[in-house]
Amino acid sequence: MARKTANEQNVQLNSVTGTGPNSRVINQDVLEFASSRSQQPVSQAPSATPQFQQATSTTTTTDDQASEWTDIELSQMRKVIAERLLFSKQSIPHFYIQADIEMDNIVRYNQK
Repeated sequence: MARKTANEQNVQLNSVTGTGPNSRVINQDVLEFASSRSQQPVSQAPSATPQFQQATSTTTTTDDQASEWTDIELSQMRKVIAERLLFSKQSIPHFYIQADIEMDNIVRYNQK
């Protein structure tokens, strides 16, 4: 609901401070932010900030790049999902199948 309201109000969610559970942005936060923004002078242009956050950054960043990324601690649910995906990939044999199919006759038939 908050995401939909933010799109309607032209608000970037990462610029809104969340008051919901675990500091999540709720619909009321977006509405309050939009109303406070409409009271500010129009001459202020919103700054361009990245819309998505990266969970972990493995590359070395400069001071300019560091402000663009935010490390977010994984929730317990995401930790379990990551552990199980890793276990699945490591413990279950995976195989990949490749097949070459001659489709010339079918393509000619469809062109008629």
